[in-house]
Amino acid sequence: MDRTIARLIVPSLLVALALPAAEQPPMMELLVSDGPRLLQRWETSLYAKLWNDRVMEANRAKVSEQLAAFEASLGVTLKEVLASLATVHLRVDDLVTSPAGAANAKPEALVSMQADLGQLAIRIMTLALEKDPDSVESIVLAGADQAMRRKPTDDKPADAVVLARYGSRLVVSNRVEQPKAWTVTPSEADLSFTIDSRSFMIKAAEQAKNDPNQQMAFAALMNAKGLDAYFTPLTWEMTLVPEGIHERIRQDVVSPWLKPVDRALFARLPEKTLMAMAFGFDSQSYWNLLEPMMLDLLAKQQPGMNREQLVSMVDEQLAGLGMPLTFPDLVQAINGTVLIAVTPGAPFPAITVAIPRSKAVDHGLRFAAATQQWEIPAEGTSGPLPIPNVPLPVTLIADKGYWVITSDPHVVTSWNAGGSGWSASPAMTLAFEKAGADAPLIGASDTGAVLRTAGGFLALVPIPDAKDKQTATVLLARAAAAASTGYLVGRQRGKTWELEARGIMGLGSVPLLSAAIAIPNLLETRAKASEVSVVSLLRSGVFPAQIQFQAGAYVDQNGDNIGEYGFLSEMAGGAITGQPDTLKLALLPEVWNAAQPTVHGYRFACWLPDGKGGALGANDGLRAQNAAAAKAQSERFVVYAWSADGASKPVYALTQAGAIYSSTDVTVGAGGPTWNALFGGGGWDTEPVWQPQRRR
Repeated sequence: MDRTIARLIVPSLLVALALPAAEQPPMMELLVSDGPRLLQRWETSLYAKLWNDRVMEANRAKVSEQLAAFEASLGVTLKEVLASLATVHLRVDDLVTSPAGAANAKPEALVSMQADLGQLAIRIMTLALEKDPDSVESIVLAGADQAMRRKPTDDKPADAVVLARYGSRLVVSNRVEQPKAWTVTPSEADLSFTIDSRSFMIKAAEQAKNDPNQQMAFAALMNAKGLDAYFTPLTWEMTLVPEGIHERIRQDVVSPWLKPVDRALFARLPEKTLMAMAFGFDSQSYWNLLEPMMLDLLAKQQPGMNREQLVSMVDEQLAGLGMPLTFPDLVQAINGTVLIAVTPGAPFPAITVAIPRSKAVDHGLRFAAATQQWEIPAEGTSGPLPIPNVPLPVTLIADKGYWVITSDPHVVTSWNAGGSGWSASPAMTLAFEKAGADAPLIGASDTGAVLRTAGGFLALVPIPDAKDKQTATVLLARAAAAASTGYLVGRQRGKTWELEARGIMGLGSVPLLSAAIAIPNLLETRAKASEVSVVSLLRSGVFPAQIQFQAGAYVDQNGDNIGEYGFLSEMAGGAITGQPDTLKLALLPEVWNAAQPTVHGYRFACWLPDGKGGALGANDGLRAQNAAAAKAQSERFVVYAWSADGASKPVYALTQAGAIYSSTDVTVGAGGPTWNALFGGGGWDTEPVWQPQRRR
């Protein structure tokens, strides 16, 4: 563990020990605080639990081997560095042009770094001097205990990069010949990043002096009335917590275009929603802020253009389209809460978007309906919303206060059903608590359910080694089992805007996870609908359920703490070998609770090794406590899917590697294909003879 976190953080720290210090307030700065505390927080985190899982044993051994060689070359272990670390402060102090005045001059960052490493600083400095004595030399630097630089050569002057030690602090700069130490205040956060946007904009504008268009844009931004208040330092803090990563973003700004979220919207979502986010927005207030800048840019591009002319031009264009709207209508288009949600669905997770109604939004939809020839539903009803190249049924709900676009039929029924919906879920309860009153941004995720859903698409990831894919799948299933709910809230605290979040992957994962669980199977859209459905059921339903069943060790016949794979009924609420009748799983919907369930027009059958070279099927009843078969059942399974009505459609097979195969030339009896049809009549170790199912 300790080597792993060190490997993730400290190499960049040590490499940066060949970087800088200045005296002016930095444009950007990165601070890592309290290495021992960071190590302790890692030990109690979900990441350490997953890293130390038995399925990661081979990966840990490989990393340890590589890390040992790296540490030997350094002469110091990364654990020692972290254990000694008080602070590491990396700062970008300026942007300078190099070579100055040249036609091909390019901006270069003036970077400084200081690492407070206690007594270890002396050892690192000594190692640096001794490692390559022919290339580096000691120099005298006022106030420094030690200093060094690269020796000059006949064809290269002395290096401007100087590494100096001031007591326990190592300081380095890429363009300052006499770097000085500075005072650093540790943070309660493990890592914090600050950007001074005003300083950054000024320096960026200086570097764009040869580009008139960029100069004009920068001038409009910097000089626009009201916008200057938003060029204040922004700080992003990240801390390891047992549940994952806690993040906080702060900036001293007041945003009048934000409004309190309509929390009742969360009650209109299904109880099993995966994730949702809502924000309150006033487009009129936002335009009031942007208008001076936009008009300034427009006047520069079209001399003589003023606000009245702009309004008249927009009104004429709207009239030309036959839309009874004016410029003010557009500016006031959004005044309320916008909701985005991801919910379970078959074969794909579903997306729901709710937008507050307004004159502009209403007429915009009517214009789209008239252009594309579909009907707008009456208020209180819903209707189909055809979207080109989207193979899923999408519905438009006409609510009194909102237009709702959804691909989830459950949302269509739950939206006006009343009750608490998702608002009473553990995820939303925590998010509401963290948000406080009048928050303009509230989001939450059922992280475990999100990971289980995303795990179904892991088969789409091109991981050549089947063992690596299996490890990744098992690890994702265990992460899902251990995950807490996540939240994202934004609020105004006096004159400070604050964004707070907790999750397992950080704020950057929100769009990634949304995309991962919402759209990947759209790659299948050129296949026939029934074939897409069965492939998706195998890939996104059965496969992740098997991985979770095995990872949870619900059946462990030889007591080695490595679970066996299960029958479909065991994962869908049926009796489980070796477990009490009270244990009912819901890794698959209840419709799968049969020996050979029929779902979406296909029958499914699962086979497991019997330990004698043959196979057991769910029709054979509960497995006997067979330790001899346990190892094989923890490594292999095959699930077949064939047309329930006997139609001549492809037969599909799913294996423990997540691979799906198909065949149109296989005998299907009353109970489906024989257990080893995929293997051409061979045994479990035989390579599949069917064609791999490829995305089209």
